[in-house]
This record gives sequence, C-alpha cells and structure tokens, in this order.
Amino acid sequence: MFHYFESKEDLLVELVKMGAGATAAANAVPDIPPDIFLTQFLKQLFSYAKEQPWVFNMFVLMGQVRRAGMPEEARAVALSVDTIRSTAGMIEAGQKTGVFHQGNALLMAKCFWASVQGIMEEMAMDKTMETPDAEWIVAMLK
Repeated sequence: MFHYFESKEDLLVELVKMGAGATAAANAVPDIPPDIFLTQFLKQLFSYAKEQPWVFNMFVLMGQVRRAGMPEEARAVALSVDTIRSTAGMIEAGQKTGVFHQGNALLMAKCFWASVQGIMEEMAMDKTMETPDAEWIVAMLK
C-alpha cells in the first residue's frame, strides 16, 4: 500500500474522497417527489450495499472521519459533503406539498440520516441482517 500512498493519512484521505464522491448521489432530482426520491434512493443504497458489502464499511468510515481528532484533511473532505442540507431542502419541498409533516426540516434531515447511518453500521457488523424496508425510514418524515 505504501508504494501508492506515502502515509496512512494519505490513504485515509483518498478513501474519504471516494466516499464523498459517492454521497453526491443523494441529491434530489427536481422532477421526482421527495418522498419517492428518498424511498427509491434508500432501496437502491441498501440493495447495492448488500451486493457490495464494502459500502457498509464506507458509511462507518465516513461517520468516524467527521469526528474531532481525525486527520484534518480527511475530516475537511468528509465535512464538505452536505447531504443533510440538501435533504432538508427536499423535506421543506415535501412539507409545502403536504407529503412530509411540519417541523424543523434540518433536524428531521439529521434524524433521517442518523437512522440510515445506524442501519449501515449494524449491517456492517451483522452480514446476515436483512435490509429494512426503505418506506419505514421515509415514514419518519410523513
């Protein structure tokens, strides 16, 4: 590995860049209602992660790297991904149309992604765990 990377930190930064790039897929498509987009996104995420178990580990890594005490460059890359704000925008759009219940959209987005993070961490530890129904998670917003 050190033939390609000068240090563990350099390797970590590259892994976090991969994770950050993949996170861009969580941005909404304007013509798709937010509840349908989030449900389909989660279905695809869970399905892909079951086929490619490293995805579960990437979620764990990205969650850990955001914490204080991690190498600053890797942490900055991880924190540059703002999935919560883009999801909050989807939630606000859903609130305007009556699809999602009223409330603090940013807090709702944080709770939504915290549940997804927790599911991914559990599935990383328990390879036999079934994927939950994506509609259960989106139902928190309704």
